[in-house]
Amino acid sequence: MNWLNGMLSIILLVLTGWSMRRYVHSLDRALVLSATLCLLAILWQEQWEPWIQKQLPQSASTTLILDSDKVSEVTPNLLLQIEHAQQIQLKGEGYRQSQWHDIPAKRLQWQVPTNKPALQLDSDPRVALGREFELRIKRETASMKPTGTWRAQLLAENGVLLVEEKSRESSVSLRWLAPVAERMVLQAKVFDENDQLIDSGPIPVEVKALDALQVWGRFDASSFDARSLQNLLRQSQAVLDWQTRLGKDIQHIEAPIADVTKMDLMITDAAFLEQQSGASLQKILAQVAQGKTLIVLGANANQTSFWNQRFELALQAVNQTKDAEVVVDVSGFGSMSLSPNAFAVTPSAASKRAMWQAYPQTKGSSAWLWQRSWLRGRIAWIAVSDWHRHAIATPQKLTAWWQQVLDQVHQSEDEQVRWALHEKMPIAGERQVVCVQGVSQGTVATAETEKLALKIYDGAIDQLCAAWRPSQAGWQDFSLSAPELKEAKHNAFYVYPNEAWPSWQRQLKVQATRTFAQRLPANAASTMPQVPLWPLYLLTALLLLALWRRDTRRT
Repeated sequence: MNWLNGMLSIILLVLTGWSMRRYVHSLDRALVLSATLCLLAILWQEQWEPWIQKQLPQSASTTLILDSDKVSEVTPNLLLQIEHAQQIQLKGEGYRQSQWHDIPAKRLQWQVPTNKPALQLDSDPRVALGREFELRIKRETASMKPTGTWRAQLLAENGVLLVEEKSRESSVSLRWLAPVAERMVLQAKVFDENDQLIDSGPIPVEVKALDALQVWGRFDASSFDARSLQNLLRQSQAVLDWQTRLGKDIQHIEAPIADVTKMDLMITDAAFLEQQSGASLQKILAQVAQGKTLIVLGANANQTSFWNQRFELALQAVNQTKDAEVVVDVSGFGSMSLSPNAFAVTPSAASKRAMWQAYPQTKGSSAWLWQRSWLRGRIAWIAVSDWHRHAIATPQKLTAWWQQVLDQVHQSEDEQVRWALHEKMPIAGERQVVCVQGVSQGTVATAETEKLALKIYDGAIDQLCAAWRPSQAGWQDFSLSAPELKEAKHNAFYVYPNEAWPSWQRQLKVQATRTFAQRLPANAASTMPQVPLWPLYLLTALLLLALWRRDTRRT
């Protein structure tokens, strides 16, 4: 708007010059000149006001000096002090995420402390029986890498050593296979290069025994890959309803050894679906639409128009060399080489209304799994083959890869409702927030609290949350009730004692404090002392009023 102010200023100066020639008395001319200067000052106040603000002395009360190591609790009195301060000068390790959430955004001056060790722990406390529990520990040191070999231990509740790993890098992973399904609290210890204890603390683990997976499999042609997958599922105690076509009128049928109460997963090869009539195909897709997962082995696909018309999956024949390979990452086992299919999924499949999503989505990796939603269910396309080559040489790696595939595509009824805590390390006595995804309304309850209504929470996307304050450490059982659920869903979270894992708490405080500082960076424009403009407005009005009074008297 500077051009508009410029035009108004020119008009004002022209009128001032005309008025100066009209008035004879010196007082009238002084009033006109003073009123013009005041009006110009009002028009251009955005230009001169910052300069005036910089000349004014800063009030000492605008900066709040706070030591988080001495003042560890965010009290109502402290919140009131922060509210009236313009910026915070913080000393110490900082505060936790739940504490920063209650503090309004302020400019933060803070130096990250580096004189104390810090650890970052990451694990999923819930693991299915038969799968390995993994604890990842990362050391935060002043240098990028430790100077020597350090080690970490995972111990049972009675102190027996379960697993120990050493590392010269900044992180280490501990893997352990639980023998039984139970809820437990293990212990972990971390030692530095001099074999001195850095920190130790509880590691909660809940091992759940899952119901046997019920799988429906149909294949138009026998293959080593299908047979290998069948053996893997059989070894995992899955209930199989499996049929494979061996010839024109010959079928190999494996009937389920137990009653099939609900089919969890459907697996076919591409040729089987291509041979289905319209009614048979609609029957299969109707089951998928009701919430089932369909996995299609795409190695023997042959009718590209069929997949484009019925599934909106664009396939294109590619010229593969004999040694063409797709390297897939297998969590905990490195990588594995597989063969690409003769028909590859074209990029247009992913861009077409975002129906099909590729996995993995990491840049530079070849997508070997494509999936899309189908009403309440899901369809997955396996774009690689020849995994049977690893069944003898590396059976554990192959099992882990297929488990990785099932984790990515299969969603059980329990997984349709997802739970999460805002804090990675909930502490007894501090406010915690539990969130649920998959319900439109409902309540949660614990042994310590009555039913808490789920509400929209700031920062929780597609989730409803409830806040509570655990009074004691240990496992906290939750019960969820919602109109969408036929029966209440149950889950549990572990609440840590206040003194547990000081080095991990230190790292979480640093991360939360950094996040708070980004809400309003320290180099952002500071809130300067306000320049009172009402005297200027009042003076302008009095000058114009005096000119008007003198003109009316003369007339």
